[in-house]
Amino acid sequence: MLWEILTLVTVALTGIVFILYIGYYLYILRLLKNKSKQHTNMDFKPRITVIVPTYNDAGTINNKLSNLIEQTYPTNLMEILLIDSNSKDETVSIAKNFALVHPEVNMRMIVEDERRGKSVAVNKALSAIDQQSEIVIMTDANAFLNKDALQKTVECFSFPKIGAVVGRQIIPTNDQSNEAAAETAYLSFYQKMRGGESIIDSTPIFDGELSAYRTSITKDKRIRENLNADDSQLAVIVRRQGYKAIMEAEAIFYEPLPTNRRSLRMQKVRRGQGLSRLFWYNKDMMFKAAYGKFGSIILPINFFMHVLSPFLLLSIIILGVLSVSTYILQGGNPILPLLPAGTAFLIWLIEQFLSTKTKISNIGLTFVQYQFILLEGIIRYLTGNSLHKWQKVQRKTELG
Repeated sequence: MLWEILTLVTVALTGIVFILYIGYYLYILRLLKNKSKQHTNMDFKPRITVIVPTYNDAGTINNKLSNLIEQTYPTNLMEILLIDSNSKDETVSIAKNFALVHPEVNMRMIVEDERRGKSVAVNKALSAIDQQSEIVIMTDANAFLNKDALQKTVECFSFPKIGAVVGRQIIPTNDQSNEAAAETAYLSFYQKMRGGESIIDSTPIFDGELSAYRTSITKDKRIRENLNADDSQLAVIVRRQGYKAIMEAEAIFYEPLPTNRRSLRMQKVRRGQGLSRLFWYNKDMMFKAAYGKFGSIILPINFFMHVLSPFLLLSIIILGVLSVSTYILQGGNPILPLLPAGTAFLIWLIEQFLSTKTKISNIGLTFVQYQFILLEGIIRYLTGNSLHKWQKVQRKTELG
């Protein structure tokens, strides 16, 4: 019967998605459980350049710069390079005033005469790095760093094979919204993946809120300016050169969520579109011995998750609806198809009485939402709507 064929195909596709996601996650958890901490060289203190891209950040730039000079990393070994994408507010004047008040800070500014997007700004900043700087660090104006975040990040480069390091995000604890709970569940899942991938070989997904790169690797490299995901682009460039890109869980940064759901969704669509394109453009690295387990395991899995999986999920939903509809039209019991939905509702209902923050329903709902976000980003790109221009969103809280 037709409904049986449709059901079989639906179950098969669901099984593929389930096995790859859950299997990979369980593999990651096993690696994390057996992980032993590698002791870095705390005396490793090279010169660094901290790039701060800005666009209409008047509300946060003063606190951001204060946050940087209050780091435990020696200020005399730090250059702050602020690149502004033609802000229309007081961002530039506030930053200039900060430099006057703090003459001890080595700070430079590049002010663009036209807003061309963050990736263009990043490329321009990479070209302007002090040649004596061994490590370049990128951090967004709305991200607040733990006082030892730069120190923890830089220490990782005491290992010669490390070429890139990304920090770990924490959503501010004063945010008790449903969006924060869902994002926390999402972060927990993907940060475990990044940690595990760092053990396997390298993780390709970086955050612009706190990411660092060895200057000797990236100084002559440029990112695709119409792609976005600039931080992750640089991480993949580093891996192409034979170095590792890892997450340092102790390098912590805080980034408030956008003020409304629409802004949060659009931010995630933009990031999702960038990551989907990133993995598509770098698919030539897959299954190449030169890239080790990054090419044989990590990149193919991430390609599946960010390029193929959204279309598989859409296919599963369409086939599932067709299967149920055909089953009912052919005289089947209309109650039976409702059992999976009823089970899911029961799980959700039970979880409302549990005190655990990381709930299965949050993870499941966030997973489905993110798949549709990726799908939207891909479709937008295929229809000519590239989101590579830097989108400014309002955050729930100020830094500090």
